[in-house]
Amino acid sequence: MSGWIVLSDPGGYTLGVSGLEKLVGRVRSPYVILILGHPGSGKTTLASTICYKNTLEGRSCLYVSFYEDKDKLFNYMRDVGLNLASAESVGLLRFARLPTPTKVDSAVDLLNTLLSEGKYDVVVIDSINPVLAGAEDPEKRAWLLNYFYNLAHLNNRLVVLVEELPYGQEATKIEEFAADAVLVLRSEVEESFLVRKLEVRKVRGRNIPLAEVPFSIIENRGFEVFVPPVLGEVPVEAGEIYVPCRAFRQVWGTLKRGFIAGVYYPATAGPRDLPIFLLAMSAINNIRTLFLSYRYSPNAMIEMILERAEELGIEQAITEKILSERITFASINPFSRSVTQLAIDELQLIDSVGPDLVVFHGIEILREGIPSGRYLKERYNQLNYLKSRGILVIRVGEYVDESAYKEMALLDDAVIKLSYVTPPSSYGTLKYEALLWRRGKLATIVSPEEVDECVRKCVEILKQKR
Repeated sequence: MSGWIVLSDPGGYTLGVSGLEKLVGRVRSPYVILILGHPGSGKTTLASTICYKNTLEGRSCLYVSFYEDKDKLFNYMRDVGLNLASAESVGLLRFARLPTPTKVDSAVDLLNTLLSEGKYDVVVIDSINPVLAGAEDPEKRAWLLNYFYNLAHLNNRLVVLVEELPYGQEATKIEEFAADAVLVLRSEVEESFLVRKLEVRKVRGRNIPLAEVPFSIIENRGFEVFVPPVLGEVPVEAGEIYVPCRAFRQVWGTLKRGFIAGVYYPATAGPRDLPIFLLAMSAINNIRTLFLSYRYSPNAMIEMILERAEELGIEQAITEKILSERITFASINPFSRSVTQLAIDELQLIDSVGPDLVVFHGIEILREGIPSGRYLKERYNQLNYLKSRGILVIRVGEYVDESAYKEMALLDDAVIKLSYVTPPSSYGTLKYEALLWRRGKLATIVSPEEVDECVRKCVEILKQKR
């Protein structure tokens, strides 16, 4: 039984999905879960996940189906990372396909025969629709509900009931009081993308912080529920990050871990020296940075940084060494997925890298492409979550006017706003000054000369890292 364990606590059953357990928790038998959903919504995948993940903890599962072909089910579940055949081979899973019953009594007799042939900790019935079809009479329905209830309570087990809802229908045909938890799976079109959502309609004895959460079914990874990070209070920052520029330190002091800092620049004034500043800050503070761009590929960003570093007299080997040790580059097309999925993918990327500093580059694209209220809500919750984890965030974006700047800077704790300085009759490369602001302080203008001094200091720091 390699890969399977026997729990010392047989009363705690897993739901098999970490995100779902964040909302519902592990459950104590006897317990009845009702999974509702339209055709193709993922009901069988979730039921199979609960069954299989409990076998991994040493519990036996009986999976009863009136529709599914065993080989077809096992093959599909293998594609999403559930090796039902392996659980069956060690005697912890039994799959039984029953004929479609014509009467409630005959369906119950078939189920009772199966249950008498073994001791099962988990029983899945996928689906109960054929049984319900023969229970239109109120007395029959009451008797059937009592039977489902007793399936769990007479044998101290977890029972999972699957019910398919016709398209356009949301209500179950089985009274929900018969279940301890009711989970509803549905699919919606959001911004032309299909978004799957799980509604936690009921969990007996537990207050659920979120009634609806997104989920996905991913090849080799299976059923995944994403619980959006919504914090009840604005978190407190902890720890400090040293700023390498004297002029910036005079205004900002240090930046706190958890701060949200914005860097904004006018059109065609992309801050070429910002990556040099980030490299120096990462190196001097010994931190790891994730640079996520909505505009450029990782290769394009690395090429631009190497080119600018060479112009400033930094050896390529030094730059490449710091980049490999300190910076992870990634890019996302934000319009290749829904707003909900974008937030999920970003946080999963951040979790996989584990950075101290996250740079979101090209945020003006999000501002222009996502409805204002939706953009603010999604970003605010995401940034508060990163703040709670002590991650410094720098948001970089181009502004076309003051209203665009003010909207993007609304979420920031500190700001760098770059503006062109154009003396009359000047020709050649333009310079820019920087408006610096930090919460609790007055805004201050930093001259082009002080900006240049900042760049020179960053170059000096990087050259010492040879």
